[in-house]
Amino acid sequence: MTRAYTFLAIALVALSCPLHAQESQSSRDWRGVARVGKWVLAGATVALGVYAYIEHDAAERVHGRLRERCDSSPELCTVVDGRYGDAESEALHQRAVRHDRRAHTGIVAGQITLLGGVALFLYDLRGDGRPDNIPYPSPQRPALGAPTLRYRTVTFGARVPF
Repeated sequence: MTRAYTFLAIALVALSCPLHAQESQSSRDWRGVARVGKWVLAGATVALGVYAYIEHDAAERVHGRLRERCDSSPELCTVVDGRYGDAESEALHQRAVRHDRRAHTGIVAGQITLLGGVALFLYDLRGDGRPDNIPYPSPQRPALGAPTLRYRTVTFGARVPF
């Protein structure tokens, strides 16, 4: 009985999905996604840049405190086996390294989102191959800035396909 319900559920899901020919043209067009996505990625790039700047500034402040500590009493900054001998000096160093790593991560992530945003900007620049619809001026609708006609005209035309 469980197999029948599973098969029925899979069949209903498969039948509810539209086939490729049934999709509308707008659902297959990625240009709408690119138009929104490029601005989202541009905002994310700026946000990650600000994040990296804040973390770098925090690392500089902590490292400055460590430098002041070491300048005031050098015996607190002796290095033994690659670590500071004083626990507080080591904690300041580790905190500075942590902030530097976060800043590095923010910079790398910002560069990746920048490249993604540039790719979407370039994709959005690509035209769809059709020319713009620019209407020509006619007696019924003059061009912008053109003097309006004060008399009535009758226009006849014909199209001959080749």
